[in-house]
Amino acid sequence: MLPPQPRIGLVLPGGAALGAYEAGVVDYVTREIVGEIGGALRFDVLCGTSVGAVGATMLGAFADEPWRAAERLVQLWTSLRVERFIKPDVLGALASFCGCRGLVHRPGVGGVLDTRQIDRLVREAIPFSRIGVNVRRGLVSAVAVSTTHVASGHTIVFVQTDGPIREWSHDRTLVARATRLRPEHVLASAAIPLLFPAMPIGGELYCEGGLRQNVPLSPAVHLGADRLLVVSPNYVAPPDERLARAREHAVSGPVFLLGRMLNALLLDRIDADLERLEQVNELVAVAQPRPTAHRPRLRTVEPLLVRASRSIGMMAADYVRQPRFVRRGVVPRLLRQLAAAEGTAEADLVSYLLFDGDFAAELIALGRSDARAQHDQLCALFAPYAERRAAR
Repeated sequence: MLPPQPRIGLVLPGGAALGAYEAGVVDYVTREIVGEIGGALRFDVLCGTSVGAVGATMLGAFADEPWRAAERLVQLWTSLRVERFIKPDVLGALASFCGCRGLVHRPGVGGVLDTRQIDRLVREAIPFSRIGVNVRRGLVSAVAVSTTHVASGHTIVFVQTDGPIREWSHDRTLVARATRLRPEHVLASAAIPLLFPAMPIGGELYCEGGLRQNVPLSPAVHLGADRLLVVSPNYVAPPDERLARAREHAVSGPVFLLGRMLNALLLDRIDADLERLEQVNELVAVAQPRPTAHRPRLRTVEPLLVRASRSIGMMAADYVRQPRFVRRGVVPRLLRQLAAAEGTAEADLVSYLLFDGDFAAELIALGRSDARAQHDQLCALFAPYAERRAAR
């Protein structure tokens, strides 16, 4: 009898425009690892938060051809022009800050930027109806999108799967809800407060899933994954005394502080989450009870992290200083001024707003390069799946 087939999960966190990095990693995996494992590659569980929800649902929609999902993600990111994509919404900002929401007709509530472009792209690029088809065909077990329920502050994970969802935990702040995924779920998950508008779903408002769960490890584990590919655009820098001093000097600036706050919200928790997962694995290995018919064997979960090898904040600062970018108009010049206002060699706030094809291409190339650097580990992650296919 063949051993149980490992269930492989993909975990895509948030990061606004940094999501282009995730597209680069996915593109490398779906194109280059296939030949090494000797056949088709699949993810059993797909979990995304914020912009990661775009990648998760795209892969769910093309679970039969994951390379096509990667191709579409790359095309989506490289097609963006920041001056068309993000425009200051002065009336929306005034209405939001004054509490006069009824003065302005907008697709969502509470943001200071007009995001109709991403709304259109999500609706046109992702064939959501194909997710259900692929789930029923067994090509993907579950696709999950994490959001934050505005009224309660609870994390609501919308899950499309073929079957009931058991209660995950006794934590009432984390709720799994079976649904048929739609564009609204993705747009809600990516709605960073102040920057993007909250989205109504079923008459209630939802926003950025990363407020409480930016790296959706928990949904992936609860949905049965025992091997995880986790992608993170968070660069861990070696000590740099000059940069540290520049940060101390800039700490009173609001632009610097907002960039650091977004880093803390969207990037900084992944190492702690993975460390807790490793601790649980060690505990299971030591204290594994004897399995019985009523007490199945506990699972360990093997994670593989692919993370950025360069500071995307520094890449953004370099990009917006390029004369060819600044010459493109008012919005590029504004982003350059924002980068300068951060007061360091980094432009963290700007990096989240750079929904621009040329910058996305740089992040995609970085994602591919970082995945290539872990080629052997990626092959090992998928090896049991390939071995089982060969044994059939």
